[in-house]
Amino acid sequence: MEKEVSFDNHKHAEHIFLIIMESLSEYHLSHEFEESGISKSMYKLINSENGLKVPVFIQNGYGTIETLDLMVTGLYSTYFPVSEMTSKIPCFDSSTGKIFKKLGYDTSFYYFGSSAWRKIGNYVLSQGFNQSYAMENMKNKRRSTWGILDKDGFEFIYDEIKNHKGKTFNMILSTSNHPPYDIDITDYNIDTKNIETFLDEKYPKEKRYSGINSQILSVTAYSIESVTDFIEKTYKKYPKSLFIITGDHFDRIHPNPVRDIYTTTSIPLIMYGYGVKDVKLKYEAASHKDIVPTIVEMNAPLGFKYHSFGDSFITYDNNSLIDYERIAIGAQSIANGRYIYNGEKLEYFNGVKKEKNDINTAKEYINKRNYGRAISWYIVNKGYEIK
Repeated sequence: MEKEVSFDNHKHAEHIFLIIMESLSEYHLSHEFEESGISKSMYKLINSENGLKVPVFIQNGYGTIETLDLMVTGLYSTYFPVSEMTSKIPCFDSSTGKIFKKLGYDTSFYYFGSSAWRKIGNYVLSQGFNQSYAMENMKNKRRSTWGILDKDGFEFIYDEIKNHKGKTFNMILSTSNHPPYDIDITDYNIDTKNIETFLDEKYPKEKRYSGINSQILSVTAYSIESVTDFIEKTYKKYPKSLFIITGDHFDRIHPNPVRDIYTTTSIPLIMYGYGVKDVKLKYEAASHKDIVPTIVEMNAPLGFKYHSFGDSFITYDNNSLIDYERIAIGAQSIANGRYIYNGEKLEYFNGVKKEKNDINTAKEYINKRNYGRAISWYIVNKGYEIK
């Protein structure tokens, strides 16, 4: 797991925001859904000179806590409650908070829900974060069923940053885009009528998955507007800020009831802000476990050593060509720029050329995922030494 930073452009961000959006899915940002208008503000960030989006990005957890386990500890989710073992586990060498604390960042975790959920408050503190904030810390903010409204939660963070001296690393988990989708969305000018028309025309009710409607997509739009509003305001005040936006998992409610593997296991990954225009993508496909190595490569000095199962998906070599064959490992699937595989079925993107060894390679990487889970289980339960 040991990695070493191989390049230093000396443009290290002063503030880093790793934003994990509740149920933000790749299809929300797809070309097909562009007509709905739900992601128009996010498109502006992606298409600017300071924006970048990974073409194929797959999830490392089926649910929120599985993804958080990887994002917090750096270990594969093994589908048992690591967060509830806080008093029995060490701060792992691959823990995100520990890595960025070593780089001199003041590390904070923000959750717009309750710190008691899955013991998340104590969990992140045990894994190297200096501070943990949850809805009980966000006084006088509006609440929904699951917690603080996204807009209000991001306002709390914006006001809080000035209280931290020096460099900051901030991991954020939002809540609004979640059942029962009962929040007031009037903070933003969301065209609910256009969303309803889009659904009715593209997915008539008699053929549509019954679990989705225009109200749900309007809440998704609200959540996206909240984060882009925060990014634009924060970047203006702190121009040496880097933002990484992703989802925790597919929202499970795509309007088409018949879904392919990519739809059900992909979320977006967007980078925006300081230093982004100096990099280009190294790989066509990546996953959650590659996020922290990418941020480290952009913000650590040459020769800095750290531990991770992932690999940076960016390069500073302007002459390099993007690698379509590199395989990203997710929780339910593995993928590269040509295909995606879930252990049972191999699906190709856009009718690309099939190679005869694809299925064997795909199976090999499903096994690599299983090895990662096994090693992670061992580290959590028995430590780093194999007796």
